[in-house]
Order: sequence, then C-alpha cells, then structure tokens
Amino acid sequence: MPDNNETALENAATAEEMEGGSADSSQKGTEHVTEPDTVSSDATVPQSAEPIKAGFGIRYFAHVTDNIIGGIICGFLDLMLYFIIGNAYLEPVFFFLPGAVCGFILLKRLYYIMTTFFFGASFGKLCLQLRVVDRDTCGKPTLWQVFFRETFGKFLSLMTLGIGYLMALRENRTALHDWLSDTKVVIKGN
Repeated sequence: MPDNNETALENAATAEEMEGGSADSSQKGTEHVTEPDTVSSDATVPQSAEPIKAGFGIRYFAHVTDNIIGGIICGFLDLMLYFIIGNAYLEPVFFFLPGAVCGFILLKRLYYIMTTFFFGASFGKLCLQLRVVDRDTCGKPTLWQVFFRETFGKFLSLMTLGIGYLMALRENRTALHDWLSDTKVVIKGN
C-alpha cells in the first residue's frame, strides 16, 4: 500500500502533465514531451522585414558631416601631397589652386568609394546609423556599384541642378545615384 506522500506526488505529476507541464524526472523517471504548437490556417506568418529607407533629411545631415570629416582628411592629404610632390615656395599661388582643387576632388571621391565599400557607408552615414546596401539583396554592394554611385551617379545628380539629390524626397526615398547604381540607403539595424 503506497503511503500518502507517494500518492500526492503521483497526483501532482499527473496534474502537471494534464496542464502541459512536465513531472519531475528525478522522481518519475520519464520526461514529458510536448508536441509543437500548430499554426492555424488563418494566422499570418511575418515575412522578413524590409529595411527602412533613409529619408532626405538624415541623408543631408550625413552629407554635411561627411563634408566636415572628409574635408579635414582630404584637405590634410592634399596639402601633404602638394608639399611632397611640388615646391610650394617657388610656385605662385594661382598655379597651386587648380592642382589643389583637382587633388581635393579626387581625394574626396576616393574617400567616399573606400569608406562605402569597406565600411558599408561613409563616416558621416556611419555616425547617423545609415548604410548603403544593394537594392535587391540588401547586402553589401559590389565595388563597381560603389564606384559608379560615388563618381558618375553623384556627378549626374549634381549636373541636374541638384534634382538628382532631391529625388530622395519621393516616397521610395531613392536619389538618382542610388537608382543608377542599384543601391539604397537604409537605417542600420532595421
């Protein structure tokens, strides 16, 4: 005849099994296995969320931040290259300026290409949690996409009197250089 303690333990284990819990395996010797929950046919299964595209305002502030950061970096490198390659004391100032401006523009394009390809965004975009991704896969863009976006694409955006940049104000938030290079700017972490 079982004593009252054993009967109480068995009754508690049976009650737990009926409620969906499991009995203490050290006392019972077996584990309760539950079947996976089934999803009803009318329930919606969430799809993978599309990253949120960055709007014009935050992209503009990233551009301003890039002009400060990139301007300092590229200006310093431009001066260093000039003093290494050319003699600043012998040439008149008006010969220095065109070379410096061209060097600055080339270094700035190189800055955008390198940072976007290796870090997924320029430093200004990284500060504001933005990222440049492939439009279709939302993955890292290829070097060709980045090169085309940062050179020809942005040149065309500028040559349209800035309308190419203002295209980011539209509902799909894609500027001309994004559209031409099959990229988009998204908010990181979304």
